[in-house]
Amino acid sequence: NGRYIRLGSYREVLHRDLPLGEGVDLAFEVKYGTKSGQVHLMLDAEDGASRCVNVKSRRFELFDNNEPVDRTKYTQEQGLLFDRLDAPEYALLNAHYISADRLGPQEFFRWADEGLRQDFFVGTRGENTAEVLREARFHTVHPSVARAEADATVVPDQASAWLGYVFDGGKLKEGPASEAVLTLLMNSDNSVHYVRPVHMGFGYSYLLPILVAGLVAKPGSLLIVENPEAHLHPLAQSRVGEFLAKVAAAGVQVYVESHSEHILNAFRLAVRDTVLAADDLSVLYFRRDESEPVLRIPIDAKGGISSWPDGFFDQRLHDFQRLFGV
Repeated sequence: NGRYIRLGSYREVLHRDLPLGEGVDLAFEVKYGTKSGQVHLMLDAEDGASRCVNVKSRRFELFDNNEPVDRTKYTQEQGLLFDRLDAPEYALLNAHYISADRLGPQEFFRWADEGLRQDFFVGTRGENTAEVLREARFHTVHPSVARAEADATVVPDQASAWLGYVFDGGKLKEGPASEAVLTLLMNSDNSVHYVRPVHMGFGYSYLLPILVAGLVAKPGSLLIVENPEAHLHPLAQSRVGEFLAKVAAAGVQVYVESHSEHILNAFRLAVRDTVLAADDLSVLYFRRDESEPVLRIPIDAKGGISSWPDGFFDQRLHDFQRLFGV
């Protein structure tokens, strides 16, 4: 429970078939070149009502070409990696997380806490978006993400340009600010006339935090986005997929949870157009299959999918078969 998400008690997140008294081995793997590292965190809590868990033990293993590396023979670089991953304060750093539960059109935004403002964190619901736009007004975006038609390469101008591109029209600018609140102004026709977000469609407000987070994210950081397609029509969904692909091409590791075939197709087009290499796109299909709950969908160099599993974005085909008797 903290900055990114609040899951409640230990019992709520523990698998229902796992006894409460047993610890949980949380493991993940990091790969770089021929080397890989496995990190194991043994978690436990005093009781099921506890709202935080204890890290009882940590274990880190380093492999080179799948062969274990003796910790006493680590290079200085490997040793530094080990020390960082094995440290008690180890946590996700430089991560931007945009929840599906984003704020709709707002009349105003409250000023954020100092810590949130310093690293351009728009907030899981987009609640800090107006302030990040203000604080990042001199922050230049990565060249691969910048739109040429924008007035400048700084975040506010680029956010406005991307907003206009995604929706085929639209501009953004700061509104009046006071000691207590900030405001934003928008339009949908690229004119000189602006209105408050409450007079715009929901899609503008739902998309804006994603655009701002992607523009301020640094290479090597994480951007996690849930349902970027919310309140967007198909063309806009495709174009926000294009935006996220370009953010990934700029060196940001982008995780997207989506139910939209238009988002998926935008990523496939990014591979076909060489914005992303096929190996840089990982499509995971989560399904109710105990033997293989997570299925990786191979993408070829032209963005094609040769093996299309049952239930994976195939409802359109089923509907057309009924409509046209195919």
